[in-house]
Amino acid sequence: MSEQAKDQSAGGFRSWAIVELFGHTTLAGEVSEAAIGGCNFVRVDVPEVGENAAYTRFLGQGAIYSITPVDREIAIQTAQRLKARPVQAFGILPSSQPALEFDPGVDDERIALVMNHLTHHGVRSH
Repeated sequence: MSEQAKDQSAGGFRSWAIVELFGHTTLAGEVSEAAIGGCNFVRVDVPEVGENAAYTRFLGQGAIYSITPVDREIAIQTAQRLKARPVQAFGILPSSQPALEFDPGVDDERIALVMNHLTHHGVRSH
């Protein structure tokens, strides 16, 4: 076991490691503990390798199959071999259909009809 993995003092677990996830995904990087919103996560800081930028992934315990502490060199070599990439940014593609516009007169009538229908069928608004 690496010296970093043995050091679990006040700072918590911190080690270079290979992390195997369910779903046949493997990451390699510096692993530590993180708490977000009262939940505990394993943080993997994957180093920059070649054209792949460095990135961080937070993993819930149910996602992890195993964590193997290794030295920094082995983690970086593994990251280079894996060529893992961060989630890519995505956006809403432009629609070929025109956007719907709000028509206060027509839409207010529709809302009133729906609310009237719901009220008469025992559904209460909050």
